[in-house]
Amino acid sequence: MNRKLFVLSVGIVCLCALPADPASAAPVGVRAVVEVYADGLNAPRGMAFGPDGALYVAEGGDGSESTSTADACTQVHPPVGPYLGGYNGRISRIDAQHHRTIFVSGLPSSHTASGDPLGPQAIAFAGNHMYVLSSGGGCSHGVDGDPSGVIEILPGGGWDLVGDLSAYLQTHADPKPKTDADYEPDGTFYGMVFRGGKLYTAEPNHGQFVSVDRKGNVSLVADLFTMIGDHTPASLTYHDGWFYIGFEGRIPGFVYGIARVSVSGKRVEPVNTSLSSVLGVAFGADGALYAISSTNGNAPPFFIPNVGYLARVEGDGSTTLITSLLNFPTALITGPDGALYVSNCGYGCAPGQGQILKVTLK
Repeated sequence: MNRKLFVLSVGIVCLCALPADPASAAPVGVRAVVEVYADGLNAPRGMAFGPDGALYVAEGGDGSESTSTADACTQVHPPVGPYLGGYNGRISRIDAQHHRTIFVSGLPSSHTASGDPLGPQAIAFAGNHMYVLSSGGGCSHGVDGDPSGVIEILPGGGWDLVGDLSAYLQTHADPKPKTDADYEPDGTFYGMVFRGGKLYTAEPNHGQFVSVDRKGNVSLVADLFTMIGDHTPASLTYHDGWFYIGFEGRIPGFVYGIARVSVSGKRVEPVNTSLSSVLGVAFGADGALYAISSTNGNAPPFFIPNVGYLARVEGDGSTTLITSLLNFPTALITGPDGALYVSNCGYGCAPGQGQILKVTLK
């Protein structure tokens, strides 16, 4: 899992609980109002508005996972591993009055040796059906018996496994050598969208872009590792016949930016080549592509607070800054009201410090 930063000087109006000086950026022709839509979250990741109009947020975990599977299966190599696992992942529901309630809890979660959370990563709705990308499971993550996969949340709060992503990675040809220092047997699947009766998800560690149908069949869409190299595809959205994928990049150097992939998976085209650590991509109500970058560029220290930012990606691939000083942002969507919503403090923060920010463009 890797990241970068590319900032142009533009300005905002900020109405949020962030350590931001509104005068620190002054854009020309761009004005945005940023406010805290919800807080009190544990490692917030992907979001989706449900058919009831509420915002649902995947929360990766609270860091209290304690189960080791060191004697049961191959572990992730240090310094990333070994993981400790548990069931502290959850989905929060936030209503129109910004009241937050726990919609479902007890989902597989884990954390790395350094404490980085991995649990519910993304949410997608197909009608009234809620699907969650459950990335915290799998024996190599300290959760034996519940694999990494796509799950469906059932009425009453239970859940069923739909697609076993751990099994897919472990039973199909893998372009990434198992000897790599950061090899993940169960993967670290990140983004997910629903389109055409299937769920699509990108996996950074193995560079695989796959689909899952509602019968549980997992199919390869594009082997991005082989096609373009080990650049860690993560965030995902769909627009006008293409999947747009934001890449984390690799330390040191970061950078791969954003690429678009055809539905067939046979065509991969660059969209932006200056952004790294692109943990969220979304098309706005204005039809433009927006992206968040989460880290400090291509020079250490990489992972420091309040250097993330939201940018608009222009037609020529250049970027225009919308708002800076985000704190480890991890997901981006467009709401039914046309505003952009950002998961803020999605890692590197204490439990309960996660936020959802609402960004309204003026």
